[in-house]
Amino acid sequence: MSQSQRFLGVIPARAGSKGIRNKNSRPFCGKPLLQHLSEAAKKSRYIDRLVLSTESLEIANLAEKFGIEVPVLRPASLAGDTSNVVDAVLHLLSFLRIREKFEPEYLVLLQLTSPFRTTEDIDATIELLLKRNADSAITVCPAEPRVYCKRDDDSLILLTKKQSSRNINRQTSVQAFRENGCMVYVNRVAVLKKTRSFLGGKLVGQVIPRWRGVDLDDGEDFVVGEILFNNHKTLDRKIRRFH
Repeated sequence: MSQSQRFLGVIPARAGSKGIRNKNSRPFCGKPLLQHLSEAAKKSRYIDRLVLSTESLEIANLAEKFGIEVPVLRPASLAGDTSNVVDAVLHLLSFLRIREKFEPEYLVLLQLTSPFRTTEDIDATIELLLKRNADSAITVCPAEPRVYCKRDDDSLILLTKKQSSRNINRQTSVQAFRENGCMVYVNRVAVLKKTRSFLGGKLVGQVIPRWRGVDLDDGEDFVVGEILFNNHKTLDRKIRRFH
């Protein structure tokens, strides 16, 4: 890999999760989530450095056990319930640039709560960004063609305006996609800094099967996720028979 194409993997992991207590260290199918992520990321053909952004010394110590670097602890001001992940990432990039003269061209953001994400998912998302000469790439999965949100009076607003509310035939609808729980975000660092968004510039999406898009946000996700994970080889084999 040339020095001009350095990929930095970044894991955001703050303490104080509300949905699942001690989520970062809680065993998921026998392994902490940090270990699941480390094993997938370290096999990547592209990621040459994997670091963690956290304010917690406990989480940092756990991450280092799995070979994940923690160059600096993030300030508590960037680790609150309403803190923006992009601010924590920019803080980390600034530290690496100033203290280590390390300036990656690409950043790969990997959320901890995605145990179904594979090395192949990571590399395919990176390769799509490179192939399409894009600025940002994310994992997505197929979605229903019509998406709604609720007003205060429970009435629904159709958000996907291009989809006619009169047309209910799936075959004649434009295929829609949504971000999924696999959660791989790849960004050109220059564009990320300019836009302060993981979706900035030209955006492309790597399609991942819906059933693997599990995001462990609460206890229900965790329990269902373990059932799926323990049977994922069987599920994958059976689903492939329909293709």
